[in-house]
Amino acid sequence: MQQAKTPRRRPAGAPRPSLRADLLCAELAQEIAAGRYARGTLPTEADLVARFGASRATVREAMKLLKAKGMVDPRPNLGTRIRPREEWNLLDADVLAWRLKTQPLEGFAAQVAEVRRLIEPAAAEMAALRATEAARAAVVAAYAAMEAAGADRHAFLAADLRFHQAILAATGNDLMAAFGALVRTALALSFDLSSRTPQAPRGALPSHKLVLNAVLARDGAAARQAMAALLDRTEANIRLALGQAETPA
Repeated sequence: MQQAKTPRRRPAGAPRPSLRADLLCAELAQEIAAGRYARGTLPTEADLVARFGASRATVREAMKLLKAKGMVDPRPNLGTRIRPREEWNLLDADVLAWRLKTQPLEGFAAQVAEVRRLIEPAAAEMAALRATEAARAAVVAAYAAMEAAGADRHAFLAADLRFHQAILAATGNDLMAAFGALVRTALALSFDLSSRTPQAPRGALPSHKLVLNAVLARDGAAARQAMAALLDRTEANIRLALGQAETPA
């Protein structure tokens, strides 16, 4: 019988495996988002190496990742400055996730709602007036997937997100479609919150159907109005999920 191999032990005094740069980046980013560094600068490279047990190469790579997110500005011999919040890549999926973990959920949800109010009703109107047959078919397919999801909450939310992204893409405006890709994380967060209410998510089907019908009828004004009403309902459900209201509008 073959003997089981005994796991090799790390020799005493040997360095432990280095922390991954992306994990160190996430740790520091959440501390930055939470306002931990009141002086506006991060600790020195040597201090971070000592604190996290990471290699200098890992710390430097983490700084590059944070810089790419717009959160810090490393300056040779002067330290790493934390950039003002308005200069961060706020629609980046990672930055959104870090902010969500460190900031009041109510305020974050309100900001997401404001962005959607600015973009989606106008996008629905544009989609109704400009959508190609292929783009309209994508909206139809997304709605059909919502109907087919049944009681599967995750499948419904995935189809719901597809529906809104299909509307943005149907505008024919590449910049609008790109914006939709950037905010997909924020939309998914709002869907998750709004789906916690008793009538969600399937209770939102009629509101989506009104948007779909207006797009298919090429009625821009009706599409804008239907999307605005859909967002009214979503925001009411979010307030309900957060305990700010009793019933959805």
